[in-house]
Amino acid sequence: FKFRGTMEKEKKGVILVTGSCGRIGSAVVKKFGNDYNMVGFELLKAFYASASEELVPCDLSSEESVHQAFTHIRNFYGNHITAVVHLAAYYSFSQEHLELYEKITVEGTRRLLRYLQGFEVDQFIFSSTMLVHAPCQPGQKINEDWPIQPKWAYPKSKVRTEKVIHDERGKIPTVVLRI
Repeated sequence: FKFRGTMEKEKKGVILVTGSCGRIGSAVVKKFGNDYNMVGFELLKAFYASASEELVPCDLSSEESVHQAFTHIRNFYGNHITAVVHLAAYYSFSQEHLELYEKITVEGTRRLLRYLQGFEVDQFIFSSTMLVHAPCQPGQKINEDWPIQPKWAYPKSKVRTEKVIHDERGKIPTVVLRI
């Protein structure tokens, strides 16, 4: 029993953020943490969670890890997820370990979406990149109609992942943000 006026403000729902300890992820958690139950999926070696979220260890490249993370969500938060903000991906300046683009970014997203099929998800938001587009001349503006022509491993993995999202999303409404 909670008395009106003395109870903590009711949260509106659950927002799951993959890569929640990164620059963008931590800003998302901070922005929505007062109004929503924020759940961050991060690797075990990640930084500490903010006061606004619960950090759940999750390695998107591992079937068992993703299974355990979603079991936790179902047990503690139920079957409804207001939004998934999918930021986790592999990135390398050195161009080493190129197989990790496929293992983490592409197949990790496929795994994530397959587990989300067992939930009611209001929206899935994926952070892609403008680098998927063909280069332009200085001063030219790129929009969503610009040709897709990624030039190196990172944007190529994002293009493959966008296709995975289209193929695997089922009835989940999706948004692809090309940052």
